[in-house]
Amino acid sequence: MNFEVKLIKYLYHKNMCKLPLKFLEKLDHIIEINLSDEDFNIEKLSEELCLSYPHTYRKIVTTTSMTPSQYVCLKRLQRACILLQQTDLPIQQIAFQVGFTSQAYFSRCFSNEFGCPPKKYRTENDR
Repeated sequence: MNFEVKLIKYLYHKNMCKLPLKFLEKLDHIIEINLSDEDFNIEKLSEELCLSYPHTYRKIVTTTSMTPSQYVCLKRLQRACILLQQTDLPIQQIAFQVGFTSQAYFSRCFSNEFGCPPKKYRTENDR
């Protein structure tokens, strides 16, 4: 194999490794902007990414090993963790700020993800 072919293969592989990272950065940015929108869904995410719904779904699953709704929920919960640690806002208000419409559902999702309810998380991780 000549040098040019090796170089092309190397550059192709190098750029292919960057693609998922760029996609995740764009995905996270879009989710962060729409975090408080309780109506933000995969259809809206697809529009923002300029991809079809099936393409968005496949790309998120292959990149993150999660469904798009699981990934968005995880990002909402991660933001809630930051708010629980850095603010004294009531848990209900934090739930609404990160896009949950029900505090009970927020607490259930939070407990499933982090192993404890938001109130306990706040007291254990107090500033």
